[in-house]
Amino acid sequence: MAKAEHFEIPADDSARAQRFYQEVLGYTYEPWGDDMGMLLQPAGEGINGDISKRGGDFQHPVIVFTVDSIEQTVAKAAEQGGAQVGEIGYLDEEQTQRWVYLRDSEGNLIGLFDTVEPS
Repeated sequence: MAKAEHFEIPADDSARAQRFYQEVLGYTYEPWGDDMGMLLQPAGEGINGDISKRGGDFQHPVIVFTVDSIEQTVAKAAEQGGAQVGEIGYLDEEQTQRWVYLRDSEGNLIGLFDTVEPS
């Protein structure tokens, strides 16, 4: 069973987007570099998100779901008219946290996240 993990907000101006979400919605911001960082939910309720540089397929907000297996979920998506976008990537040096984008049956971009045993 999948669960909503986090959201991703594309931004042309990361500093401007950071200020917007801090001032309007009360999120705190944890930078991860020049053009990206985490938006942390006020009072630890709800889901967190991130702000990243807009580009390529990443033009609109994306919801990321945690799944048991990216490969199995992509296969099910393909059976229902979806398609993987790009290659599976790793979020950590140990290569245990993975992500990938896919297009759903309506052409919307969503993200998938899973964890695997170290190689």
